[in-house]
Amino acid sequence: MITARAAAIAIALALTLPSCNQKPADDAASQPQADAPIDVSAIDAATVPSRLVAACHAEVTGFDRFVAQVTLPDGSKAKVYGSLPDRLRIEWPDGETHLCQGARALRVTRQAPPTSPLDPIAASRALAMLRLLDVATLGPARRATACERLAANAFRIVERDGAAWRMELQPNALLLASMTPLDGADQERVAVEGHLRTSTTRIVQTADIAPLGRCTIRFDAVDFAWDETMFEAAVVAASEEKPSLIVGAPQHPTEPVLEPARAARWLCATDPGSWEARAALAQQWTATLREAGQSVAGFCGLARDGERELFIIPFRAAAGAEPWTPPSGVEVREAAATRALAVYPPTGSFDERRATGLAQLQRAIQDRGLTAASVVIAQPFLHLDEAVPDAGALKSPVVRVAVLLR
Repeated sequence: MITARAAAIAIALALTLPSCNQKPADDAASQPQADAPIDVSAIDAATVPSRLVAACHAEVTGFDRFVAQVTLPDGSKAKVYGSLPDRLRIEWPDGETHLCQGARALRVTRQAPPTSPLDPIAASRALAMLRLLDVATLGPARRATACERLAANAFRIVERDGAAWRMELQPNALLLASMTPLDGADQERVAVEGHLRTSTTRIVQTADIAPLGRCTIRFDAVDFAWDETMFEAAVVAASEEKPSLIVGAPQHPTEPVLEPARAARWLCATDPGSWEARAALAQQWTATLREAGQSVAGFCGLARDGERELFIIPFRAAAGAEPWTPPSGVEVREAAATRALAVYPPTGSFDERRATGLAQLQRAIQDRGLTAASVVIAQPFLHLDEAVPDAGALKSPVVRVAVLLR
């Protein structure tokens, strides 16, 4: 068995990356409004890499350590685990498992020795996958130490180790169009064809690279603290169809756990009672917050405060923006940086999970001698700021039930 223990999975992932129930990127009804045009030619070249990453990834960090699913041109799917810039584990649709270790590409075998070199064609596919995922996560831009303009939307960026790339952005947008290693051939170019747009992020979703072709990428998790044995091979019994793989610490603990809680603000309104009305309210207020330079800081949630049922939108000022001053009559509560007690009940509808989580937190607070500092908020992992959730998303949503502590 190969085991990779993750110290933590960033909460930001769950808050901003799309869920499996999210509608496709080309479904206009589920997408944010088009981005305002940006004159890239007027931006100081030295700041372009960091501006690109900030515009596309917002507050999500840890894209260099991920679990992803890559759909190949024939519709088959590969599972990919990464520790960038140079470590990858690929489980191909045919059952083969390949490792990328820098410029080496190896096959995991079921007998000793545990790895063997790949033939040139297989090696080129594995290394192309490494380059594809590195570019899709904006790796060269994240690691860039220098950037010079080659044309209005084209740049030469250089990494700390001297690796140089030609980076092209889309016209009038801080969005990647292509990335080509300057020490390689033209066929090593990664051409980005589409982004998955959420209210806060623009994540590379489709890209073309030889010899793989046009691929669709879905990031299932980021910010893993990988055990590096994940990217080495282990001998497994010949009777096993594939190595058994356990990755990460529990992403959604079913028993109450303590978590750090960043300072935020909660926009509070009376719960309108239906998912359609909640989605409308979320879309109205998140648009107002974004226009005011604020960033949504989590999924919308519900909380009971005395006799009042609250609908809550967590937010905070975006980098460089001033805190929002709410209009008269709009309630905003301050949530100081502290600890939170959180749990993810594993079964049931939203209402059932909310009730279960509330009971679990009440017991844990009493048993551990803790003191609550807020109402208990139940946050279903639903992108209400983008669309009304469909029946499938509502049937069994992930729900985080949490309370801030003193």
